[in-house]
Amino acid sequence: MRAPSRLMLLGVALSLGSCAPAGLVVEFGAVTLTVPKGALPDGTMIDDLDVSVDAAPRDLPADATALSDVYAFTPHGLTFELPITIQIPYSSTFDADPQVLRLGDDMDDVWERVSAPDFEDDVATFETSSFSWYVVATMTAIGDDDDDAAAGTLDGDVGFDTVDAMSAFCDEYEAVTGNVSILGPTLVDTAELACLRSVGGDLLVQGSGLTSLSLPELTDVGGDALITLNTQLATVDLEMLGSIGGAFLVDANSALTSLEAGVLEEVGSTLTFGAIDNLTDLAIDALREVGDDITLTGPSSLVTLDFSSLASVTGDVDLGGHPEVLTVDLGSLQTVSGSLQLEELTAVSALDLTALQTVDGSVELETSATLTALGLGSLESIGGALVIRELPVLATIDLAQLTGIGLALTIQDTAAVLSADLLRTVDGNVWIADYGATGTLALPALETVEDLLVSDALITGLDVGSLQTCDRLYIHDDDELLSLSLPSLVSTADDFHVGENEVLSSLSAPALESIGGDLEIELNPQLPTSQAEALRDQVGVGNIGGDVTINGNG
Repeated sequence: MRAPSRLMLLGVALSLGSCAPAGLVVEFGAVTLTVPKGALPDGTMIDDLDVSVDAAPRDLPADATALSDVYAFTPHGLTFELPITIQIPYSSTFDADPQVLRLGDDMDDVWERVSAPDFEDDVATFETSSFSWYVVATMTAIGDDDDDAAAGTLDGDVGFDTVDAMSAFCDEYEAVTGNVSILGPTLVDTAELACLRSVGGDLLVQGSGLTSLSLPELTDVGGDALITLNTQLATVDLEMLGSIGGAFLVDANSALTSLEAGVLEEVGSTLTFGAIDNLTDLAIDALREVGDDITLTGPSSLVTLDFSSLASVTGDVDLGGHPEVLTVDLGSLQTVSGSLQLEELTAVSALDLTALQTVDGSVELETSATLTALGLGSLESIGGALVIRELPVLATIDLAQLTGIGLALTIQDTAAVLSADLLRTVDGNVWIADYGATGTLALPALETVEDLLVSDALITGLDVGSLQTCDRLYIHDDDELLSLSLPSLVSTADDFHVGENEVLSSLSAPALESIGGDLEIELNPQLPTSQAEALRDQVGVGNIGGDVTINGNG
């Protein structure tokens, strides 16, 4: 590696804010920079710039042949307020056209093609808005006029930071096999890139000056589509985009008010929206499949969420925490391989999940003072927990087809009438608390559960007629429960507790043979003490693993 060339100024070394209107021409050995007035960010001096012959952090592509040294333009990552012009001499070749390749930074592992360079008298001239590594090279695939160029497809990666670069690309191509980067802070829109039809790799729109991102012909992105940190971006129009092979991320675009992706059917990885403070309507109503998580995070003003065609999600669905949302359409959702979380949608009045059949993770529906209707009538199995909490005006919980829950069933702070006649197994706890529904709480098919806990309720009856075993039985503080019958219960591994039930007058468990923990029947003022003692004697003190407390009954 040669030592860096000495800085040679054709003019006076000054901060660019005070240089002549034409700017400065700066020579670093064989490389020339033309830096216009106002290009350097505040606090940066021309003396801070350096260009040296250096070893790049990544090798050139296998099909590339260098025609110049690899130059390190430092400080790496420096972004100019206006494009600067770079001139690099190279050795001419007769069998392939030269290209200018760049790396973004020392973490970048893909060489990108610089758009629209000019090659004259063995000097490559091009504009850029940022510093990195640059080299002039030939590539057997890129720019091959007998192959991909004739088909309108650029084989490789390409980055755009000027309007001229976009225009030059569209003069020759309409598709890219590799990655496309739109990073120019001076760009306002993408009108000159309207030709772009297909991206084989990633589409990255980051840190740009765009107010409008419109790619009206783009139909597919093979990798990720990442639209991030564009603080002026107001509208995104991807009206013909049908598929994204990787992730779709729209994040930290605080000015965004409109997002059009109305024909998008498939996202291969995660779908994430974050920090979209001014977007009110999010409608991706053609989307059928997402290959990983759907996450909606950060502050937002969303009023509608329309995923009306979505049928399957391979990861989690988390759409909670948005108090302004009035409608959520998931009416076609059938399977979720992860968890479904719809929490703190405090203004939503109805959730239609009637097509949902299986959730491999948990289902959490929590905290809405306005939710009156919840459709879960086709749900057959839940691999994790089912949590329904703080839904005070919900009328019914229809679980008519549900047969198994992998972790736990929690119903708390609601008066909704539960329908779960086919629920046979819950591998964790059943916890019914602060439950305002009257009548009989019916779980007639339930056979096994860890803990069965019913507390602070208003039910008049509890139907668990098929329950055979549980770890702990806890029926406590029900002001309306008249009778408790456990006809199939054979044993509890831990405590058997029935307490502080104001009107309970009948208790029976004729098949009960053993209690692993304490037997507690207390403070049930209408329950005859003789019934409690009869249950104790039926089991036998020798089959009770803990203490026996019979106290304060009728």
